[in-house]
Amino acid sequence: MAFLGVDWVPAIAVAHFAAAAAHLAFQAVVHVVVYPGLADQAATDPAHAGELHARYTERMARVVPVVYGVLVVTAATALAVTPGLVTAIGAGLVALVLVVTGVLAVPLHRRLSETGDQGATAAGLRRLARVDRLRVVLGVALVIQSVVAFASPRA
Repeated sequence: MAFLGVDWVPAIAVAHFAAAAAHLAFQAVVHVVVYPGLADQAATDPAHAGELHARYTERMARVVPVVYGVLVVTAATALAVTPGLVTAIGAGLVALVLVVTGVLAVPLHRRLSETGDQGATAAGLRRLARVDRLRVVLGVALVIQSVVAFASPRA
């Protein structure tokens, strides 16, 4: 797609790869560093676990829309500019990430922010870790998809 004399397809493919890589890096840090830290804090100070989780959730609410927003914009742009199976798979993966986050992770975060029950907190954090594992796997799949799309930008 030429606009102003420039073929934007490679740039869009690079932007989508960058967004997918940033999303995977973000998700991996949350999974490997943040959630285990929340579990440690909850075990150390169970009386304040809900309050700590609420503060974490409030801070993350500033970052998540940026990471996910860029991912949505780049996937949608790639699909619009280079429609095909590879870009449709990318858009589908982004949709899955959003559904898993909105339907599974967000309600868990809400419950964890409200609970004062140590058992409920530990169980909720384990469920959240399982949900997050799925988001990491989806993130890996998105990076792979974006590499394939870049290698064949007209796909």
